Amino acid sequence: MDISLLSKHISSCSLLLLFRHGLLFDITMFLRLTPLLSGGVYMIELISNFKWIIPNDLADFDPTLVTRIQEVVIPYFSAEDRLIWKASTDGYFTAKQAYQLMFPAVAVSAWSFHWHNYVPPSHSFVVWRCLHDQMPTDENLQRRGCTVVSVCVLCMQQSETTAHLFLLCPFAQELWNWLGDLFNVHFDITSFLSLFDSCVPSWSSQLRHITLAAIIHTFHKIWMARNLIRFNSASIILQAAKMKIRTTIATSSSSAGGHTSGSMEEKAVLQRRHVPPRLMNAPAIMMVLWQTPIFSWVKANTDGSLINNSAACGALFRDHTANFLGGFTSKLSFKSVLHAELMSIIFAMDLAHNKGWSKLWIESDSQVALGAFKDIEVVPWNLRNRWGNCLSLDLNIYYSHIYREGNTCADKLASLVHSGQHFTWFNNIPVCIKDEFFKG
Repeated sequence: MDISLLSKHISSCSLLLLFRHGLLFDITMFLRLTPLLSGGVYMIELISNFKWIIPNDLADFDPTLVTRIQEVVIPYFSAEDRLIWKASTDGYFTAKQAYQLMFPAVAVSAWSFHWHNYVPPSHSFVVWRCLHDQMPTDENLQRRGCTVVSVCVLCMQQSETTAHLFLLCPFAQELWNWLGDLFNVHFDITSFLSLFDSCVPSWSSQLRHITLAAIIHTFHKIWMARNLIRFNSASIILQAAKMKIRTTIATSSSSAGGHTSGSMEEKAVLQRRHVPPRLMNAPAIMMVLWQTPIFSWVKANTDGSLINNSAACGALFRDHTANFLGGFTSKLSFKSVLHAELMSIIFAMDLAHNKGWSKLWIESDSQVALGAFKDIEVVPWNLRNRWGNCLSLDLNIYYSHIYREGNTCADKLASLVHSGQHFTWFNNIPVCIKDEFFKG
């Protein structure tokens, strides 16, 4: 909003401004408000010292609307007006936003665990069709109106259904028992999902990937065996099916990701599969130290927190001797981590300006939030006025990133207020951070 251009007539312009900020949604309200402001009110008359001055007629008309107008932050700097698309973070309306509005995203099925780059798509497709009951078994063909005599060609004992073919047929059960012995686990074949859930949660990522690939390959081999018998009158030997499954598992193992835990049990399982264990590299150890600011500077460690859809932020200020100058916590109405991180920095700059701390070192564990100092496009549209106002304050600002391990005091302050008041200022060190504070 350009303050120099605020002399425009407001009989319709002021209402347009309210529409831009999403404060008016009903055209009927727009028409009812227009006569109230038709006496020649100008936009500049609504603002004094960067604060709203609301006409009495409008205040009497809808006090709640006045409250919402006053929540709109007036920028201290000059910027052009622009329309905001509230559904986006940056405020821009794009072709992607239009498409998402016209065609809302369909919830992705949780059954996506079978698609991996180390498993051929044709094998994963068999599992996908089983999970969605789309396999062309005799049961499904009859359901679609086809007249067929149903029999499972693998056992010649039962009619062919998807569940019988892949889970209950003696041929399939023999393969699942054999596969369970290979991986030292009992596969629950009461349903397709229980089969995949049989993987031990404590397994390493490498072993989970290989086991998942083995299950998918077994599904594919059962289907291929069924087709060879039905359409080629072939004779399927169980041992041959096992050897082909072994071959496909070995192929997938070479390209599957993940690492093993190094336990003897997992090592034995992988050795039976002739798969070399892929051990994780030793973690790099880095010393994280909090540094004091130089003389006459004040350092603010900031942090944001989002827990169970509740956002909050906090920060503490220290001088060049590491003395505690103050701290705050604040509960927020926003529902994103980025908003919380940025609001902690905004509060820190506002408070430093009010207290006369003109040289401010801001330190955060969010590199994304710190990137807003270089690129304002990082800042969500509903925080840009506040962010720009803080940057226009008479502050000498230096900013830096610190790992979370060195920002524990601010982290605890941010987490403190989720069930508390909206804003709290501390003149003394809060009890919850005393231990961490004196460690540094």
